[in-house]
Amino acid sequence: MIFLFLSPQNAISGHLDLMAHIAGIARHPEFCRKLRRTRTREEVQRVLDGGEEELFHSEEEF
Repeated sequence: MIFLFLSPQNAISGHLDLMAHIAGIARHPEFCRKLRRTRTREEVQRVLDGGEEELFHSEEEF
């Protein structure tokens, strides 16, 4: 998977925090599978919005 981050030239570290966060959730195979199956912008947004909560909520239960 390839992620593209665009940020203002004067933004110093916000994009680094975002990259670290996405790298963390991208290590989960199920999240990646769901994201790869998307075909529309809306589907991508749905996976990103719901996937993170689902992944980290389910980890807390173990």
